[in-house]
Amino acid sequence: MERKHVCILPKGVQLEAGDPSSSTGSRFLRLPHPRTNHPALFLPYSRTGSPALDGLLEVQKIELDADKQRCWFIEEEVASDGSLTLFSPFDPIYLTISYLSSLPSRFQSYSDLWESIAQHRFEVQGMKKEEEGKEDEGAAFAEDLGRLDAMEGVKERLKAVCETQEHESTTLYRLSEPLILSFLRSKVDSLVDPASGIFGPLEATEPGEEVKPKAEGVGVAAEEGEKFQTVRRGMAKEDIGSGHGLSEQIQTESRQKYAVGILANYLPPSVTKALLASYSFSELDAHLSTTTNSSVLNSTYLPGRGAAKLEASFSGELGGGAAAKKRKAEQSKGSRGVEALKKVNTKGMKSLKDLFGKQSQKAVKKVEEPAEENAEEEKPAKKKRKV
Repeated sequence: MERKHVCILPKGVQLEAGDPSSSTGSRFLRLPHPRTNHPALFLPYSRTGSPALDGLLEVQKIELDADKQRCWFIEEEVASDGSLTLFSPFDPIYLTISYLSSLPSRFQSYSDLWESIAQHRFEVQGMKKEEEGKEDEGAAFAEDLGRLDAMEGVKERLKAVCETQEHESTTLYRLSEPLILSFLRSKVDSLVDPASGIFGPLEATEPGEEVKPKAEGVGVAAEEGEKFQTVRRGMAKEDIGSGHGLSEQIQTESRQKYAVGILANYLPPSVTKALLASYSFSELDAHLSTTTNSSVLNSTYLPGRGAAKLEASFSGELGGGAAAKKRKAEQSKGSRGVEALKKVNTKGMKSLKDLFGKQSQKAVKKVEEPAEENAEEEKPAKKKRKV
C-alpha cells in the first residue's frame, strides 16, 4: 500500500521519480548544511525540462512531536503521515561558500577543489560530546558532493565568489572574501529594496505623528510588501517598523540587519561576522540603546534557526548580544539602598523571628484562654437520668 505525503512545491516545478542507481537521475542529496554542517536534504531538478539537472531544492520536513498524532484528509482518503514537506528553491552558491571557507585558501582546478571538499571532515556545530565519533560524516557526504559538483551551472556560479587564473588551458579557482561580501551585500540590497524587497516601502514619520492613510492605488512596492506580512508584523512588534516615529535611516539600517540575519541562516559564522562588519548601524545602535523592547535587533536574530545557540558563539562581536545581557543585568539590580543593605555584616544579629516570635505566641495564648472559658459556659448542662 502506498503511503501518501503532503508536499509544497514551487510553481512550475515538476518532479519525477529517478533511478537511485543512476548518476544523472534526480535523487535526494545528503549534504552538510552550510551553517551548521548538520546533514541536510537537497533535491536536484531540471528547470527547463531537459535531462540536465540545473536547479536545486532544499527539503524541509515539518512534523509535530512523536506523542502528538496528526493526519491529512486528501479527498476521500486519510494520509496517516501528518507531516508537511517543503521544497524551496536553493542557490548552490551558499553551499560552495560554506565548504570552501573551511579549506585552505589556494588556487585549485575545479576537479581538485571538489576532491578537497569531498575529503574534508565537516565538524557539526552543536553536537553533543557523546555523539562525536559515531559516524564519519566526511565519508558519508563524499558521494553526494560528487553529484553536486556535476550539476549544470555550479561551475559558472562559482565565479561569482572566486578569483580565477588560467594555467595551461586550465582555470584555477580560489575563494575571495571581497567577492563574497560583494555578492552577499547585493542580496541584502535586494531584500531591503523598498520597491521590490520583502519589507515594503518606507513610511517615515516624526515622533508622535500618526501614520498617514494609504492611497487607494496600491503600487508594486506595497504589493510586494504584502506578500511578507510576517516580516512586517515582526518589525512592527519590535518598534523598528515603518511608521513608528523613526527616520528613514534607522528603518533602512534595521532592515539591513534583519536581512543579514536571514542570510545568516545559510552562512558559516565567520562569514556572517564579516558581512555584519561591512555595515554601519550607528543610528540603529543609538536608537536601540534607548529602548529594551527590541529583542530582535538587540541580538543576533536568525528567524527560525536557533538564534540563541549561534549568538552564544560570537555574541560579543556581533554588536548587541553583550549589550543586551549587560542591560538586563543592570535592570535586575535594586536601588542603592537595597544594594548597600545586602553588604551589611549580619553576624550576631537576631533575626526577625527571634524578636517577634515569643510576643506573638503570648498574644495568641491570651486570645485563646477566654475563648476556652466561654466555650465551657456555653456547654449545656447534662440532664440527670431518671432511675
